[in-house]
Amino acid sequence: MIEELVAVQPETVTTPDGWIVDADTGEIIRHSCDAFAVTDRDSAEWVLEKMQEVDASIVADEIRLRVIAERIQSRIKHQEQRRNWLRNRFAGELEEYAQSALTGQKARTLILDNGKISFRKTPGSTTVIDMAAAIVWAKSNAPDALKVTETVLVTPLKGRDDLPEAIFTVTPPSEKCTIETGIK
Repeated sequence: MIEELVAVQPETVTTPDGWIVDADTGEIIRHSCDAFAVTDRDSAEWVLEKMQEVDASIVADEIRLRVIAERIQSRIKHQEQRRNWLRNRFAGELEEYAQSALTGQKARTLILDNGKISFRKTPGSTTVIDMAAAIVWAKSNAPDALKVTETVLVTPLKGRDDLPEAIFTVTPPSEKCTIETGIK
């Protein structure tokens, strides 16, 4: 028995602004204006108006997202301040307790129900406070610690036609079309 293949169309919903959307997934399938064509100023204005409406909606949602994120960041900051106060207030006592609890053991971490207190050996480090003075000092005391960096500036090379293709990529001047609604 040969079964006939039947194309199943998803159930769709048309939004008030003409978008035909898959009802299950929310995916945009097409716009009801698919047969529409830009042929004059009015039709071009209509398309740009629709684009501007969508751009405005995007900006509004981005603002909402930023405001909500700022509120959550503020709550996180308050919680971090509380945690930092607890850490500063009790760090010495926790360290002292953990050292005494680990005395005589190989373990370097005290594991408790609500966290752990670990001890790790760290290597020392050197940081430069005054780079200019450090360079002068290193030239006479530790020349192997100096780093010399060379780069190529491309501005003086613009317009040259003798640049090797294996070394440089040259993009010729071109024209670019930009479509904007004025909403950013």
